[in-house]
Amino acid sequence: MTVHNLIDIWREKTPFSKRFTWSSNINPGIHCRLDFYLVSRSIEHSATDISFSPGVQSDHSFIYLTLNVASTKRGPPYWKLNNSLLRDSSYTDLINSVIQSEIDHRTSMDPCSRWEFLKFKLREVSVKYSKEKARERRHKEKVLLLKISNLEQQLFMTESAETRPLLTAAQNDLISYLDYKLQGTIIRSRARWVEDGEKNSKYFLNLEKRNKINNKISNLLKPNGDVVDDEETILQEIRNFYHSLYTSIKTSPDPFLHDLPHTSLGMEDATQCEGGAYS
Repeated sequence: MTVHNLIDIWREKTPFSKRFTWSSNINPGIHCRLDFYLVSRSIEHSATDISFSPGVQSDHSFIYLTLNVASTKRGPPYWKLNNSLLRDSSYTDLINSVIQSEIDHRTSMDPCSRWEFLKFKLREVSVKYSKEKARERRHKEKVLLLKISNLEQQLFMTESAETRPLLTAAQNDLISYLDYKLQGTIIRSRARWVEDGEKNSKYFLNLEKRNKINNKISNLLKPNGDVVDDEETILQEIRNFYHSLYTSIKTSPDPFLHDLPHTSLGMEDATQCEGGAYS
């Protein structure tokens, strides 16, 4: 730590707090802070939040560090339907009601317009429903983590025969939720195969991280040959490119083409071309 100018950021921020990151399962329990977050002293003032979270299937806790790093404001991400919603009876009932409503109330539209508007409405209600479900899941995860943290603190203060079963039950609920969350990670990682029963979350998380990195434009070649890697400049160059691409350019007619003689097809030739008179 001295050679590389590293600090224990949690201890620097909270010099008088008592917290632990490891606890034994024996009675009475043993509690220690074994896990550290070592960072360069140069980013000490960028750390805004250092916290602990109960471990899952481990006697070690997670440690979290939030850094205040300036980032470019981006628009909304791509949305994809979570296929697990198709097994949600509330969602399928909602979709059926939307389809029936559109069929009943848009009779004056032509079939193509009705079909396009129906797809728009289905996407709209699906996005709203999936966001609400995701919000509920995040809230449930926070509640479970807080409950586990409080129960661990209680065991740290006083070993209790009533508290430990409550802690075990809360941990099992959290494991069930994380199993569901892992399935989404597997799908997003685009893995082509999954061994039956395997829960190698690190493998799938690394695949997802790799895909995320590959989807990001980290540098861009400008028309003049310069390479830019600043996010603001990259976004501006992309905007300029498409602005130029989709801007209509009016040009004067070529005088040479204008002076060429124009002839029309005869009736027989036009009939062979399956059209009217062409010039």
